[in-house]
Amino acid sequence: MVWEYLSRVRYTTVHLALIVVFGFLLAACSSYPPLSPGGANLPSGVEMTDERQTIVLRGEASASDSAGVIFYPGGLVQPEAYLSILAPIADAGHPVIIVKMPLDLAVTAPNRAAKLLNDMSETDAGRSWVMAGHSLGGAMAARFIVREGDRFPLISGLILLGAYPPGNDSLANLGYPVLSIWASEDGLATVEDRRGTRALLPDDTVTAVIQGGNHAGFGEYGPQDGDGVRTISLAEQHRQVQDLILGFLTSVGPDAVRGE
Repeated sequence: MVWEYLSRVRYTTVHLALIVVFGFLLAACSSYPPLSPGGANLPSGVEMTDERQTIVLRGEASASDSAGVIFYPGGLVQPEAYLSILAPIADAGHPVIIVKMPLDLAVTAPNRAAKLLNDMSETDAGRSWVMAGHSLGGAMAARFIVREGDRFPLISGLILLGAYPPGNDSLANLGYPVLSIWASEDGLATVEDRRGTRALLPDDTVTAVIQGGNHAGFGEYGPQDGDGVRTISLAEQHRQVQDLILGFLTSVGPDAVRGE
């Protein structure tokens, strides 16, 4: 897969130039848009702030010590396509920051979370934050933790949706809690990928497989080339993923902030 190559390669200046050129070529084919208009179906208690580089979701129940989520979208998927799966996380009290990427490719700006973490408001400065991402976004979220995590003690874990770390970026011995969610009908992040990259994750990684789910079912953007056919409803896949994420965020609350 294209995104697998991009996530595994050791970057040089030439590699990065080629990636940017390739990204512009990919961008000529439009990114996957959301099926629903942005924010149209948000829970009533969730406030959305759409900024130049982020979409921030906050629920009325958000507490200053609840873990938040910094989310990297999948390759060529518009960030608004994740509102429906992530808004209930915010509604349950965990702020969510969906990061917008140049060309809708996280590989073009894998360190974008650094500025967010450096510029946290007083309200969020003491909060633990879990990096998360779908597909290529998950790979780049993992890469960010491996290469930059020591600079940011507020990072307390990683959530992967149909994703796995790049081959050169192992989290196996870094001590971060990891939730790895797959889907049985996923044609892009397959069971072979899951088995082949398991050694890149800690032994205590929480792994779950959504039976009947597929790759595009981790967002809301319609069918994706190369994907399998989902045999459960999109709402059901989202519900199961949300339950897993909420359980994980509870386990990596304020006491899990690294360095404390």
